[in-house]
Amino acid sequence: MQRAEFVNDLRCNYLTVPYEGREDDFALRMLTENVTEGFLPVELRRMDGQAYLYYNISGMQNMETIYAEKTIDREGFQTFMWHLHEAIEQSRELFLPGEGICLEPSVLFWNLGIRRWEFVYLPGLNDGEMTRMQSGREQLAEFLVMRIDYADKKLTDIAYRFYEEICAGRMHPDIFLEREDIKTGEGWEDEQAQEIGKAADILSQGQEMEEWEEKEREGKPEAEKASGGGGPRGILVILWCAAVAGTLFLGRTMQDVFLPGGAVIGLLTVLLLISLLKGKRSRKDSEPGQEDMIYMEEENIYIPYETEDKETGETMEGEKTVYMDIIRSEQERKLYGTGKFRRQKICLDGLPCVIGKDQTLADHIITDESVSRMHARFFADQEMIWMQDLNSTNGTYHNGLRLRPNGKAMLEPEDEVGFGRVQFVFR
Repeated sequence: MQRAEFVNDLRCNYLTVPYEGREDDFALRMLTENVTEGFLPVELRRMDGQAYLYYNISGMQNMETIYAEKTIDREGFQTFMWHLHEAIEQSRELFLPGEGICLEPSVLFWNLGIRRWEFVYLPGLNDGEMTRMQSGREQLAEFLVMRIDYADKKLTDIAYRFYEEICAGRMHPDIFLEREDIKTGEGWEDEQAQEIGKAADILSQGQEMEEWEEKEREGKPEAEKASGGGGPRGILVILWCAAVAGTLFLGRTMQDVFLPGGAVIGLLTVLLLISLLKGKRSRKDSEPGQEDMIYMEEENIYIPYETEDKETGETMEGEKTVYMDIIRSEQERKLYGTGKFRRQKICLDGLPCVIGKDQTLADHIITDESVSRMHARFFADQEMIWMQDLNSTNGTYHNGLRLRPNGKAMLEPEDEVGFGRVQFVFR
């Protein structure tokens, strides 16, 4: 979108677009005076004699940012198509031409709060702007084709058909939806389906844990199995419990049972104690001794050795330090917290990465209410480290200066970096 800018005003972030149409335009009035579900809230402002459309994008991320490093799977594709279909239907209810929906990936926003796509509607378009809108749709089609999961053959076919439809000047996302989505009107946002999916994930994780534990038990040495609750000791415990229960039950009617029953219980008790002692001994023998231990601390390895005391002549155990040539990167690329976050350290080796407070969206988590779900992104460009604000609510700061929404800054050693009220130093 030409001449579009990201700005922040108080605690809100906006996408601003110059407006050259009439202020009494029907589409503009419908958007500013009504709650338009599926479209970004917009208001008209004047500044230095120029009118601007202010779209509120607080708490949202655009498509380019979300799919910068990951592919689009079938569920993600279907979700976008369903929300686009809903937006087109909403525009028809408001008597708005469908051509006003802007589909450039940079202005397609995912609302992190309600988890849905929201669209920019541009009112008062002239013929030249209509041509640019079609160019934006083609950009979206190319973006989807480049980032879909090509392992899914059905998704690949659907994405290319969508590309052909867009290039032909047609926009009918409903033909790419699953039939049941259109019938129910709930699509991928069905809460019950999400709960079922969560339950299925929990059950599958539990099953995987049980299988892992079973493999661990099968892979343990015999001495360790004998020291556990299974094997011969488990049989002895069962027999001991059965002998005690049988003696007490039968002894109520036949007192002659107490003598042989007590003898059996005593014998089983002795055998069980012997088994316990053997288990402890086997575990002790299997544990590595101090002479077998080698551990690493930063750059040194400590290896036990024996030396002789010059005064007493006794042999003493000691430790010698062996130098290790550890290759370090020329730049550690870490963020060191300050203030109450001084114990937090963020390593930036795995670039690109996202910092935020949502564990499902961010690579590094900062638990503070001033930090957004997806707050900032770090990436490398020509061996330099860059920081980009991700439309954060409370701002991303570089050496005390707040970046514009989605703005970027190159980092140098000892630069101060801020996420809301959380401060770090880059080294």
